[in-house]
Amino acid sequence: MPSRARRITARAALIVGVLATAMGISLIGGCFINDHTIGEAPGSGVAEVVDTSPIRTAVRFNTPDGHVYIPPGGVLYPSGLKTGQLIRVEYDMRNPDLVRVAGRDGTVSLLPVASALAVVWAVVLLVFVLARRPGGGPSNADPADLPDSAAPADSAGPVDRAA
Repeated sequence: MPSRARRITARAALIVGVLATAMGISLIGGCFINDHTIGEAPGSGVAEVVDTSPIRTAVRFNTPDGHVYIPPGGVLYPSGLKTGQLIRVEYDMRNPDLVRVAGRDGTVSLLPVASALAVVWAVVLLVFVLARRPGGGPSNADPADLPDSAAPADSAGPVDRAA
């Protein structure tokens, strides 16, 4: 029977896995909600990639009414973009701060999220299995369950297990 600490560790690992899965599903859901919002009042244009960083890619584009927008959250689905590049974008006409690279949608989030969740669950299951594994080794085992070569030697000679 695993100790209390091991049971808590096993449960904590499962909770981490469930929370990570919920976060991943929420992330994918958010991508598709943004895509749906853009699709309700779509606008399109050419944007210049102003800046790229690991957390955000800034673009600048003009709307038909002459306003220049640089969305504070950057552009959605920016993989592979480089500073100075001109790209086609699609945006929500009601909220031009919601902009994505044209031709890309929430499906591009599936592979990274699924990959991350696969790694998370591999670690979670490893921790769970190790935490639930019965503790102890040969020192805690019943001598009757040990092979003859591992049984403690006594002065009477070999143990007759048939008796």
